[in-house]
Amino acid sequence: MKFLELIDHKTGENWVTGFIGNQGALIDGQFSERDGYGYYVADAETFEWWDNVVSDFQSLDDYIDDLKIEHGSNAVSDAINAFDCCDIEDMPRGLRKHLDDWF
Repeated sequence: MKFLELIDHKTGENWVTGFIGNQGALIDGQFSERDGYGYYVADAETFEWWDNVVSDFQSLDDYIDDLKIEHGSNAVSDAINAFDCCDIEDMPRGLRKHLDDWF
């Protein structure tokens, strides 16, 4: 069995269920809950798509953490707030380019 992980560096918590849920994927049929087990399952194609998206967001989170160390949280937050995007699968790449251009 494979699992998705999206780790919050501040808390060490895996918040992937919240992330996917915020996109509506837990109620639109992409995932189904395994009663009594506390986890969700998806078909292979859906899992792979989300695995790629989650991996891209984890890399983006790591990059943002590095930028905060270098430029400060406020400056990075200002840059992120100035970003206007797109579909979820394009957001990490688009925001990364925006941040590269900003700094």
